[in-house]
Amino acid sequence: TDTVLRIIPKREDGILRVQNWSRIPAWDSSGKYNDNRFPGTLEVRVENGDLLVINELPLGQYMMGIGETIESDHIEKKKALAVVARSYAAFYQDAQNRKFPGEPYDGSDDAAEFQKYLGKTLTDRSPGWLSATEQTANEVLTYNGEIIKAPYHTCSGGQTTSAKDRWGWDHTPFLTSVDDPGCAGKPRQGHGVGMSGGGAQYFAEQGWTYKEILEYY
Repeated sequence: TDTVLRIIPKREDGILRVQNWSRIPAWDSSGKYNDNRFPGTLEVRVENGDLLVINELPLGQYMMGIGETIESDHIEKKKALAVVARSYAAFYQDAQNRKFPGEPYDGSDDAAEFQKYLGKTLTDRSPGWLSATEQTANEVLTYNGEIIKAPYHTCSGGQTTSAKDRWGWDHTPFLTSVDDPGCAGKPRQGHGVGMSGGGAQYFAEQGWTYKEILEYY
């Protein structure tokens, strides 16, 4: 049988460090920040020859460690991103919507397949993001009373794509194609569906609130 090692901090607010794991961001030439510190419980497993480190923690704490914005971004963009990212993660917590069925985890830290989760060091160096998650605590996007899988991307190129055209989704009439002036003339980065990061920043700078940004996209 597979061996599972669970490491639980002595204090509820304790932080666990994977000492021999180097996750220093490429931009940090000083090596000051190593994204190997995590709140909650760590579970270590070997699965198919790979070592898995699973961070088990509440959704609210998880949100504080998501690194998909930069500190210089407008606070209303950060708040909009917090709501869509929380909605995306919460959607997959539902047993009917598991992205990784049969696995002992709900998500991954790979932005290409789930969300870029970095843990406690990201929280410590990003007070603006922490504020955004706190100001929007528990807020999610819903349609007909159900939490939606809220897609988001970096830049649309000037026009977002409907979920129906991109993925053939017939159940998301709210994910339509809209003008995205904040990304006009820029190369597309990502799938192009839902809220774009460049567009959210643009509208935030025009004075839009995060709720207005979310309603638009």
